[in-house]
Amino acid sequence: AGVMRRLGLTVPEYVRYDRVVVGARLSGTPADPERRTFAVRVGSSHGWDNPVPWLEGVSFTICDGGGLENRRNSRFELLDARTRDALIADSRMADGYDDERDEPETRFFGGPCFENATRLSDEEVRALLERKTTRARFTLTLAEGCTERRAWFEVPMEDLELETGHETVTTHSVMTSRRRYEDRDPVPGPAPARRAEKKAPLPRMEEEKQKNEAPDPVAARIRAAIAMR
Repeated sequence: AGVMRRLGLTVPEYVRYDRVVVGARLSGTPADPERRTFAVRVGSSHGWDNPVPWLEGVSFTICDGGGLENRRNSRFELLDARTRDALIADSRMADGYDDERDEPETRFFGGPCFENATRLSDEEVRALLERKTTRARFTLTLAEGCTERRAWFEVPMEDLELETGHETVTTHSVMTSRRRYEDRDPVPGPAPARRAEKKAPLPRMEEEKQKNEAPDPVAARIRAAIAMR
């Protein structure tokens, strides 16, 4: 940064962007409301089987401005593989475990991605498919080492094409780090002019100087003779 300052230039700030892949799928039909499940996952842009070490958590919210975001099933956290496996193990070991419970199976896709699923009523499904203003907001919690702690992006629900019944995949970029280069060490200015120090002459040099300044008698007589002619 100091060199750039001397040149009268500025160092542009460093900005890092990372990409994630979003997958969404709506399962079931109106004739089978018990299996009307909306599943979402977020993973690495390099493939679902690759980890995302810079990502700590993901939350999902349905937004439309019409009250849909206030419903119980419109907000949920996407869980990483360790959390999903722990929840599944705890639920299977709990007394009275029932496959017909209200909550769907936590592990819907599998792998190192973040995922979750929720059951939707027919009214909620119609709201997702019919309202053009409905958006899916993803809020990302970034891991330690990123200068940005949170990032988010929105996806129009119509872009997810949930009516097809198949998983729709989209890719999104988020800023994870930003650094600004600053001058930590001040640039040194011109050094002040140093005043010359007068040193005392050596004794021998002073004696020679006095000899040179003393009048020469021979030279004086010659000059006097020349002047008389």
